[in-house]
Amino acid sequence: MNIFLKKHSKVLLIAHRGANRIEPENTLAAFETAIALGSDAIELDVQLTKDDHVVVFHDRSIRRMTRQSGSIAGSSWRQLKTIPLIKKSSTGKTQHISLLRDVLHDLGPSAYWQIELKSFYGIRSIGRRRLLARLVVDTIVGLKLTHRVMIKSFDPYVLREVKRYNSDITCGFLLAPGLQAIRHVGVGRQAFQLCEIIEPRRIDERLIKSLHHANKLVIPWAIDDPVLAQKISQLGIQGIVTNEILLIKKALNNVKTQPRTQRQSS
Repeated sequence: MNIFLKKHSKVLLIAHRGANRIEPENTLAAFETAIALGSDAIELDVQLTKDDHVVVFHDRSIRRMTRQSGSIAGSSWRQLKTIPLIKKSSTGKTQHISLLRDVLHDLGPSAYWQIELKSFYGIRSIGRRRLLARLVVDTIVGLKLTHRVMIKSFDPYVLREVKRYNSDITCGFLLAPGLQAIRHVGVGRQAFQLCEIIEPRRIDERLIKSLHHANKLVIPWAIDDPVLAQKISQLGIQGIVTNEILLIKKALNNVKTQPRTQRQSS
């Protein structure tokens, strides 16, 4: 069974964009450091280049990370792969944008992965969203990493496409508590097993129970406050996405998960 669906005696520690407080986010250096620090899983972001390569990058624009103009969707992989990131690794090595395929080929068996499919393409570009979903699934399956990966998105249509391509892929839906949990995501309800809540300070026991009742596991995103991490970890969550790996790891020591109150499937 996928690690994100298993019952655990502790809350999973998930490194947001790798060890991004130490290394440049979403880079091989960030992922390697996150593994070395003892993260249970690593979160990363992917999107399509102009020529249909799946790259690991968060922003629509490349300016924040490179000080150069342009976007991922408007650039070819040949253009992007030579651009150095502003921040170097902790060892002083220049970092570059990576292909998802290369990251998972090099590090896939060494960790578990949350892959967020970015939805920058707009409602008129459903073909691009479908292509991204298919290419990511093909990469995961081709590297035999299905049991080590969870795909997540704010877009339930994308998750439905993922499940259509491969029903064995574990999926998570990103949402805010204000959406009143599961009632407003009927279009993708059968396409995901987890909900990732993006406003963790609004999470309470009632919300967790309502999602468990709908057979959805819960992961809050992102928590960097150790006090909040300890509090929420008592509510029956599956994991915590964090930027502060060591701080939250220390806070979660000796904190056990509460029994989940999921309804039995008929």
